[in-house]
Amino acid sequence: WFHGHFDGSPVLPGFVQLVELVLAPARRRWPDLAFLRKVKRLKFRRTIGPGEPLRIRIERASDAPRVDFEIASTTNGIPAQSTNALSS
Repeated sequence: WFHGHFDGSPVLPGFVQLVELVLAPARRRWPDLAFLRKVKRLKFRRTIGPGEPLRIRIERASDAPRVDFEIASTTNGIPAQSTNALSS
């Protein structure tokens, strides 16, 4: 995923963060979640580099059709990305 993003300073693309780090695990945990239709208040706070250890928090309030998440570095705890709603 880092190849081509960007020469000399590779980063994990935001789309990959959403699909692979958030949506895939959320659908495994809650199979009733449909396809993503809306993203509210998404904030990319900083880039994620190769080999960076991450903590990913994904929560869902009861059977709500949405999840909240945060991706943060486990080294310094600084969030890389967060949102309060991914809705189906």
